[in-house]
Amino acid sequence: MKNQFRYLGVMVGENMARHKAWSDVILKLKSRLSKWKTKFLSIGGRVTLLKSVLGASLLYYMSIFKAPKGVLKEMESIRNNFFIGAVSSDKKITWVAWNKVLASKEKGGLGVSSYYALNRALLLKWVWRFVSQDGSLWAHII
Repeated sequence: MKNQFRYLGVMVGENMARHKAWSDVILKLKSRLSKWKTKFLSIGGRVTLLKSVLGASLLYYMSIFKAPKGVLKEMESIRNNFFIGAVSSDKKITWVAWNKVLASKEKGGLGVSSYYALNRALLLKWVWRFVSQDGSLWAHII
């Protein structure tokens, strides 16, 4: 589509099922992380950043579009590298497995939400609203 435009920070008319369409979102995630890479943060500080800043920054996109698995994998890889303190070009020792970071606190993890689970939950929220609010105007229009 040639008539693409940006509305509320989202490209309208872009095919969001393609990896290329998510490049701005991935760059935004990388730029937010680059501001914190120079700081010496403890593991607790990194977990706090993963939960608050990095979790909330993509909520709008995740609640509207189903992200391709390749995009979700790349974003999880970026967050994993940030957590272990690695720059994309170097390798560091991983002290905590990423699955343990993503596990809930009840299961002995650190309670960071997975982008895959978050994306699916936010999209299913729309399905639930559609089913439960059948009298609303937007449900009639759709």
